[in-house]
Amino acid sequence: MKILRFALLPRTEGLQVNTDYAQVTKYPVNCVAYTTTHDTEPLVSYLTSLPDSARRILAQKAKITYSEDTSKLAVRLRQALLNSPARIILLPLQDWLLSAERINTPGTEQAVNDPNWRFHLHLPIDQLPVEPIKKEVATATH
Repeated sequence: MKILRFALLPRTEGLQVNTDYAQVTKYPVNCVAYTTTHDTEPLVSYLTSLPDSARRILAQKAKITYSEDTSKLAVRLRQALLNSPARIILLPLQDWLLSAERINTPGTEQAVNDPNWRFHLHLPIDQLPVEPIKKEVATATH
């Protein structure tokens, strides 16, 4: 598993780059790659929480063009993941739609009216993006 969200790890002395996750162009073919997971904040809110210097480092390590626009940066990171060597890519719906809404916040369960696992799509289904997700897979010729 390679989860882009874990490319930058907070440390008391600052952020540490985890190149195993940050360098999406070097992901192994036989891995499952994710932008984020159901237990993490969506990509857009994660990027918003990072200082500009950290976003620049992430863009550099992922080999994408940096943008100050968080949505553009999220789209570029998402596409970099789709273009990675990984054969299986999982994108939470929030990351595809550039939404900041969470599915789940671990450790916050409530006995009554728990908001976890109650994500509702705030977009009519007929307005969902319909462009196909394209991932080119290199095939060996013998």
